[in-house]
Amino acid sequence: MTDNWELMLDCKSQGGNAVIPAPKLCIVLITYLRTEMAVRTVNGIADNLDYPKELVSWYVADDGSPSAHVAAIFEAIEKGGMSVFNYHSEKLQPGPLCGFGWNMAIRKAHQASDYIMLLEDDWVLNAPLDIRPYIWVLKENERVGMIRLSNLTTDNVLQVVTHRGTHYFQYLRQARFCYSGNPHIRHLRFTQFYGLFDTDKNPGDIEVYYDGKFRWMKGGPEIWRPADIRAWGPFDHIGRERTW
Repeated sequence: MTDNWELMLDCKSQGGNAVIPAPKLCIVLITYLRTEMAVRTVNGIADNLDYPKELVSWYVADDGSPSAHVAAIFEAIEKGGMSVFNYHSEKLQPGPLCGFGWNMAIRKAHQASDYIMLLEDDWVLNAPLDIRPYIWVLKENERVGMIRLSNLTTDNVLQVVTHRGTHYFQYLRQARFCYSGNPHIRHLRFTQFYGLFDTDKNPGDIEVYYDGKFRWMKGGPEIWRPADIRAWGPFDHIGRERTW
């Protein structure tokens, strides 16, 4: 991994190159009960995310697990050279409802950074991933609000676009499943335009409804996906059972 803490941005309009500090990244970890999987998720980021660790913090959004669960996650984050920005660990809604806790996490994480990676506790990064090009897109192109890092879905309608020599797929709104709650990096502008999650739905329905909002609310920030990552995305899905 590179130790360069800065993004070299070509500012030709200013007569040369300028060094612009890399922004902070806050990772929101959605978790409940699955301690071993959650620790593996954190370790995967620590081992393979190519971004300065000193700029990476975590918001742990736990749905009321025993205290040992959150303590194990904190330990993994600190051993990985990163920091805990904030957390909550309580069941805020009954049964499978979770939108209130997710919204709290998103709001508070945006206090740490405009750039958030949303990550559930059973997605493990098992190979090096340099996210600097994706941060460049979100920093320089205000039309883009999210870099999706999950799998390609059957019937997605995509358009090839580029930024700084990197190819991306832009999700066109004419087909379903543009938005995914699976791993992604979002900018504050995306959250501001499309709003937060519904609080009266289970996780699956939250995802479907939010995808609908993205397709219905025309003119908002776009969703792009790197074209050079594998079809199933750079994260391995290790969870097999629902926790709701």
